[in-house]
Amino acid sequence: MLIPTAILLVFGPALFEPPTPGSAPTAPAVAPVSAPAAPAVAPAPKFTPNITYTSYPREGAPSLELMLNLAQPADLKPGDARPCIVAIHGGGWAAGKREDLNFLISEAAKQGFVGATISYRFAPGFRFPAQIEDCAAAVRFLKQNAEKYGLDPDRIGAIGISAGAHLAMLLAVGGENDGLGMKAADSSLTGRVRASVAFFGPTDLSSKDFAPTTTQILNGLIGADDMIDGVSKVDRAKKASPVTYVTKDDSPILMFFGTKDPLVPHTQAYGMLDAMTRASVNGRAEIIANEGHGFKMPEMTRTLKDAADFLLENMAERKATPPAGTEPAKK
Repeated sequence: MLIPTAILLVFGPALFEPPTPGSAPTAPAVAPVSAPAAPAVAPAPKFTPNITYTSYPREGAPSLELMLNLAQPADLKPGDARPCIVAIHGGGWAAGKREDLNFLISEAAKQGFVGATISYRFAPGFRFPAQIEDCAAAVRFLKQNAEKYGLDPDRIGAIGISAGAHLAMLLAVGGENDGLGMKAADSSLTGRVRASVAFFGPTDLSSKDFAPTTTQILNGLIGADDMIDGVSKVDRAKKASPVTYVTKDDSPILMFFGTKDPLVPHTQAYGMLDAMTRASVNGRAEIIANEGHGFKMPEMTRTLKDAADFLLENMAERKATPPAGTEPAKK
């Protein structure tokens, strides 16, 4: 099912508000009955931390190991192939930790997903594209070990927060020849995901709309000098921008922004949606009134549910061979 590329402006009262006191109708008198059984609590998922997905040699020091934490459904059986969510933390590409999203992958596992939260190399010690190279390597690792971890290699999606949202979008639009490390020389697998959800992530790093604080953060990612290795700052910003890579074969993207975000203005949605519309890429954006860089409850609960629904819908098992002449999805 094709979801039109669109902006959904969310105003009005928040969902899940408690009912106004006294508003509930008075129940008719009935004979006492036994209270219904409490809903069953989902069993705790199997949690495996500190799985190394790639490593980099360092001169005079131990290799730099990048790890992921994995959450699997409690009812996972041998031979299962569950959809998988890769969660990417924020922190301005320079901070944060994968454990920040342990809660998210644990909840995903309770809903039947396999969840992985990943670490990646930080700026400014490692400039772009190191971060997306690592994310793509994590996706390839999961695909390569799909049977071991009980996941479907063709149904991996990504969800990211802030800087992680930027990386999640790149996993949806990056191609094998874009210089983003999506494909390793020794593997037929790529880091492309089937769908991505991005919470307040920048889409166009060359934009003039960013506040000075954000510009300083971006300088750490791409470098502050006008020219580095013969490449201008503008061109480096464009190379790091998801909007640069949008083409017709890209995976669906759901974006969330807040109108009060001081770091990533909600106007970042517009150029990305325009590019997606022109390329007929499935997706949408929600611009939520009075939310900042990090949503409050209950909007976070609602949007996370929307995110899970979006990923499930767009990672449904393929039941038929695509018609002749169409391009196969990139794995």
